[in-house]
Order: sequence, then structure tokens, then C-alpha cells
Amino acid sequence: MIGSTRARMEIPDKRSWGAIEDAGRMEAFVTDPVDEGKSFAGMIDMIWNGETRGGNVLYAHLGGQFRSWP
Repeated sequence: MIGSTRARMEIPDKRSWGAIEDAGRMEAFVTDPVDEGKSFAGMIDMIWNGETRGGNVLYAHLGGQFRSWP
């Protein structure tokens, strides 16, 4: 059960791909499509929803690894 949940989590969604493309265009950094892509998408959502009003935002890019196995 846990293995199948992790397998679904490893499939990037449209929000993640959009965030990865935005990160590459705006900030010129590359991120992996799973964990870092999803966290970056979440940060963008928080900014657009006004949850970060009145302050700066620091995103700690942890340098996720691309996976090369099937």
C-alpha cells in the first residue's frame, strides 16, 4: 500500500510542470518534477492567493535529484 502511494506521488501534475517552467523562465533554476516541483507550485499558489502579504518570500531550493530509472 505505501509503495503504491509513493508511486502516485512521484507523478508530477500540471501545477508542478507549470511551476517548473516558471522557475526556469523567471529565476533560471532547474528543479526536479516531484518534490521540489510540487513545493515550488505550492509557494506560487500561496503568493497568488495573498497568503504572503506584507513580506518577502524566501524559497529554499534544496536541489532535488532527477531520477533516471523507470
